[in-house]
Amino acid sequence: MAGNQESRVVTLINWSTTAAGSPYSAPEQVLLSLSGEVYGHDRFEDGQVITTSAVKGSSGRIVLTENTTYRLVGDPNPDWVRFLEAGDRTVDVNDPIHFISGAFNELGAR
Repeated sequence: MAGNQESRVVTLINWSTTAAGSPYSAPEQVLLSLSGEVYGHDRFEDGQVITTSAVKGSSGRIVLTENTTYRLVGDPNPDWVRFLEAGDRTVDVNDPIHFISGAFNELGAR
């Protein structure tokens, strides 16, 4: 991993995604982050709810952000799932960040 990234994978439970950007932004300009309860992170207490830095890539339930690699464990946040379903969207719990692919995915194309 890059010099500023942690050498181990941090666990995130009760997770969801969060998008930041203008509603007028092109999809590739919207920054995606994760939210959830973190475990095993050097800078946060276990169980603390955090929002990560921007997602840089993913492979299944392993997600690389600007500073850390996260393992998404368990089911996603049920409120987030209901929000998605209300908009006729679903989440692939085995690959929740699957739309970041190819050149944009810093964990490599699948």
